[in-house]
Amino acid sequence: MNLNFFIVNSTFKKNILKLFSATLISQITAILSSFVLAFYFIPDDLGEFSVVVSLSAILSILFTLRSEYPIVINSGDSNFSTFYSICITLTVFVLFLLLGMSLFLFKEVLFDITLSVYLITLFIALNISLIKVFHAYLTFKTLFGYLSISKVLQVSSIVILQLLLFKLNINKPLILGFLIGLLINTIYLTIVFIKTAHFYKFKNIILCVALYIKKFKKIIGIGSISDIINSSASNMLPTLILVSFSKEAAGYYFFANRVLSLPLQLISASSASVYFQRASKYFIEKKFNKLKELTYKLEIWNGLVMLFIIVLITLFLDDILHILFQNKWDPSLEFIYVLLPFFLFRSLFSPISNIMEILNRNDLGLYLNIFIILMNLFAIRYGNLNNDIILTIITISLVGSLGYLFINLKFLSVINKLSKK
Repeated sequence: MNLNFFIVNSTFKKNILKLFSATLISQITAILSSFVLAFYFIPDDLGEFSVVVSLSAILSILFTLRSEYPIVINSGDSNFSTFYSICITLTVFVLFLLLGMSLFLFKEVLFDITLSVYLITLFIALNISLIKVFHAYLTFKTLFGYLSISKVLQVSSIVILQLLLFKLNINKPLILGFLIGLLINTIYLTIVFIKTAHFYKFKNIILCVALYIKKFKKIIGIGSISDIINSSASNMLPTLILVSFSKEAAGYYFFANRVLSLPLQLISASSASVYFQRASKYFIEKKFNKLKELTYKLEIWNGLVMLFIIVLITLFLDDILHILFQNKWDPSLEFIYVLLPFFLFRSLFSPISNIMEILNRNDLGLYLNIFIILMNLFAIRYGNLNNDIILTIITISLVGSLGYLFINLKFLSVINKLSKK
């Protein structure tokens, strides 16, 4: 491997470094906040919070219908693409809002969910959706300074507000702090969009949105189904664990997932957006050898960093948790160690996962996600029958690792074939 790759001497590498610095700050803040929240709150609290977060993540995909992806790969005007994506998001949000309000007219509680919790979850999902759209716009425009500020602002706002609301004895401080923190970031990004975008007169907005969906129907269609299934596979686990086992078990899983996902995706999260923008350019220009070189270098770099982080977790996390919390979160350690291989292979694929949109192979992602969600349901059922949550986690980790390893090798193979043309 050429070590010159790590020398910052190009716009691409400077963009990665800029995003990496912001992501590093936001991820460290999030990691520290996870320990702070674990100190103040009990597993039951985190279990309830994890259910709202997971449902919001799934709804956010339904709201955008993945309309944010064409913003980055569209060679046209990103101002219009972003506007249409926002229109799609708000339209679907209003439909869910009206549907929910109609259903709650007949019953005060649906599936143990009250109207207030439903509305909070909807508005959290809406903010997540709009933030994804604005981030896609900033990536296309290579406005990585604003993107970096957004990452730091969101994490810091959420943490500060959650602790402040807790100290003020406000009900459900984790959930409300999360919502308000997202709203602050959405307002900031809206201001940035208005400031940097150059608008023209929008005519026949409904027709334009319909044409936009038609033009990118494969990304928005098959891709949306794939993302919904994928999001359900990963984000529904806290809810399934809560229903099948207990709120406490869901809290332990959420804490383990939070501890692992943040450091293991540290590098991939910072490079994925920049990779998407550069890889799209190489693909459009048919520079497949450069696409292959870029992909392999990011894979190697990401893999080395992830392995180093795993070694640190294995050596020191047990002592750190014991010093901070005594025995309060000891059960989560078993979750963490079992899930390590899964997060390693998932993180390896993260920096190049957007290649599915670029190569128009969302079908492969769809097949993988169907497989994972079926195996997760089996794992939940198997563990429930044996009354053993660890059996469930072992099954999820093993099957998920194999799935992500296969999809990673498959796409590397596709890129290799392109480079030989």
